[in-house]
Amino acid sequence: MRIMQRVVTGLHQASDGAWLVDLGCLHQQTVPAGPGAVDAPMSLVTSVDCELCDHMVLPDGLTLARTTRRFDIESTPAGLRRRHRVADGVWGVLEVDHGAVEFTVHGDQPLARTLRQGDRQPIPPGVGHDVSPHADAQFRIEFWHRPVAAPGG
Repeated sequence: MRIMQRVVTGLHQASDGAWLVDLGCLHQQTVPAGPGAVDAPMSLVTSVDCELCDHMVLPDGLTLARTTRRFDIESTPAGLRRRHRVADGVWGVLEVDHGAVEFTVHGDQPLARTLRQGDRQPIPPGVGHDVSPHADAQFRIEFWHRPVAAPGG
């Protein structure tokens, strides 16, 4: 299985003393322990593997930004039916309310899934995908992000 490469956006120390890298996908990873691990110039590290993205695991601590209206086979926008991506810094979640939707991830290792009523499919930022609703499908898409702290807050 291919592990997705994600851009490193920051480095910080957790309350327990562990060092974490912040990734553009909104996940965080512990910096490997060992001599010089944290002393190494992190500015030279521009991307790391993110297995959580590979498994399409929604990061913790996100806030719902908005939800689309409910789509069916006739109202699904053409842009959703062809390859497209969720914006950087945003996760999508496709939720099937009724029927079924074909969900396809493009790339080196394509993935196709049939999502059925009650299924929720997280979609990482920047990952090419498309949807194809069945005749009886009703679905919507949620967009999740990490809110930016207000200055001084």
